[in-house]
Amino acid sequence: MPSDDTLAHQKALENVDFDFIRGPQATQLLIRRVIELEKAEGPLGVDTETTGLDPLANRVRLIQIATCDYALIVDVEAWRTEGNRQLPWHAPGLKQLKALLEGRKRKVLQNAACDLNFLKGEGVLLGGYLVATMIA
Repeated sequence: MPSDDTLAHQKALENVDFDFIRGPQATQLLIRRVIELEKAEGPLGVDTETTGLDPLANRVRLIQIATCDYALIVDVEAWRTEGNRQLPWHAPGLKQLKALLEGRKRKVLQNAACDLNFLKGEGVLLGGYLVATMIA
């Protein structure tokens, strides 16, 4: 059964705005949206989708960052050069994304242990106050 808070926010949750950044061709949109997320009130939800379950052998494919009414989905795989495991975090757009992830904003993660390990393997150390919601 949904909580009273969830039911109270159900209308907002039905029409969440989102952007799916499919690669470097959308760099300017990515930068604008990261700036908006930096300014947003409240915590950020952070999630990753990966190519497997082992952060030593697999890599991050997508990074999602969300507020209660907006979600940014970034296909980071599109920035990778062939044969290169490490993402080019110095590239425009990714640089700002990394700064947001490592910044001081509060972040909420469902499977924090997995996401933190994969992001660390990609060269990102999440900053800010972290909240893990998974109940073991």
